[in-house]
Amino acid sequence: MKNFYFITGFKEYKAVINRISNIASLNRFLIDSGFARIAKDGNFAFTVITLEIKMLPHNPL
Repeated sequence: MKNFYFITGFKEYKAVINRISNIASLNRFLIDSGFARIAKDGNFAFTVITLEIKMLPHNPL
């Protein structure tokens, strides 16, 4: 499994971190979007949203 991490945005103490995992044996992609937020009072919040994309076998007509 290969993981690709990249930051797609940073603005006003907010960072968006994405991970794309390619699981070839399961024929699917997992895309995790993590939203990190640092409040002005120092509190830290992190939320992860996972999107799974399954690739279906190609059947020509």
